[in-house]
Amino acid sequence: MADEHTVLLARVPTADPVVAAFGRFVPPEWDGRPYAHVTALGPFAPPSTLTPALLHRIGALIWTHLPVTVGLSRLEQFSDGMVWLAPDDPKPFRALTEALWRAFPDYPPYGGQFDEVIPHLSLGRLPGSIDLEAVGTVVAPLLPLRAVVDTVQLVRWSTERVDVLHEWAVDAP
Repeated sequence: MADEHTVLLARVPTADPVVAAFGRFVPPEWDGRPYAHVTALGPFAPPSTLTPALLHRIGALIWTHLPVTVGLSRLEQFSDGMVWLAPDDPKPFRALTEALWRAFPDYPPYGGQFDEVIPHLSLGRLPGSIDLEAVGTVVAPLLPLRAVVDTVQLVRWSTERVDVLHEWAVDAP
């Protein structure tokens, strides 16, 4: 598979309708974002290194940080055209990412390419002919969202597909 890597994703299924609504603005070919999530850590370890002990260690960290209830109410855009939903309080996502990175320092968030990691729920990149205001008219009626984030998935991500390799679901206390 081309450009294959693993990534840890915090699932936000309540936002799946927003991801689907955004789909009308992008070309129909595969965009690589199958469902609503916030990246917890990625790129992550090669699939061949994913041992039961490593999976258990990841789970232990996840269980100390989830579940959390988050709000998503603002539509934002990075300079590269990526449109995203901003968590009202990014601290729970930031804490999860930092804990995972401390435990696995060989895998910095986003490969270390950013000085600041901004927790976000990616919707996709806009073609140059469409502006954020147009997206807002479609997405705004779906916001704000409140979501319980209680699941992290380890996925193998490539340009062709996404495969869930492992999932940790944490029950609310």
